[in-house]
Order: sequence, then C-alpha cells, then structure tokens
Amino acid sequence: MKITIELNGREADKAIASGSLALLIKDAESTGSAAIAGPKVNTAPAPVATPQAAVAPPVQQQPAPPVQAAPPVQAAPPVQAAPPVQAAPALGFDKEQMLEQIKAVLGPKMMAGKVAEITAIFHQYGAGKLTEVPDEQLPNVLAAAQAIV
Repeated sequence: MKITIELNGREADKAIASGSLALLIKDAESTGSAAIAGPKVNTAPAPVATPQAAVAPPVQQQPAPPVQAAPPVQAAPPVQAAPPVQAAPALGFDKEQMLEQIKAVLGPKMMAGKVAEITAIFHQYGAGKLTEVPDEQLPNVLAAAQAIV
C-alpha cells in the first residue's frame, strides 16, 4: 500500500502540532510497509528577475552659438610712485616715557579732585584728553601738571 500525503506549510505545521502526522509516521515505520517521505520541497532556484534599464531617447545636440572674441584689453595707465613719506621731526625725548611721567604726576592730583585744572591744561593745547595733546607739547603739559597745587 502506498500513501502519499501532500501538505502546504500551514497544514504541515498543524498536523505536526496536533501529533496526528507523527502518529501516522511512527505507525508506518514500525510496520515497515510504507515509504516515508518528507514534505516535498521545490529545490529549483526561483527565477530572478533582472531589472531592465530604462533607455532614454537619444538627445539631439544643438550646435553651440559661435563665440565672439572679447574686445582687446587696454593697458592701465602707469602707476605713479607715492610721494616719499616725511619722517616726523625728532622730539628730543621719548614720547612713551614722557606720557608715563605725566600720568605719574596727574594720578595723585586727579585723586585729590583737581580734575577741572587738569582738563584746563589739556584744553590749553587743543585736546580733550592726554592722548590728544600734540607730541611736541607734552613737556609743557608735564610742567603745567607739576605746577598744580
């Protein structure tokens, strides 16, 4: 006697889970009268779809418009040399050192409330603050600052 049972995946799962298929296989094995075959599995490889490349229609080339030559470049007028820089007249003293001396004299006088007198000295030389006083007048500002009592 030959018994062929064909089940799909879901039916086979149900039969195995219920135990009925296992009982049938065990009985057939014990009698040796039935050939037991597992579920039929299609082992042939599934056909693979190859993607078809989309072919665009050929693009017609338009001829490029003719290129016009650029107008000739005119030479720039010659650059004249800058006038020589005149050196500042020598002061006869170190400016930074002079500013430090003036600040040393003015500091205590500012603290003593002599702000109006100090501002008057700066105005006398056309300045609103020490850094605006012309360099050549710094010795005079020092002398005036020392004269504030």
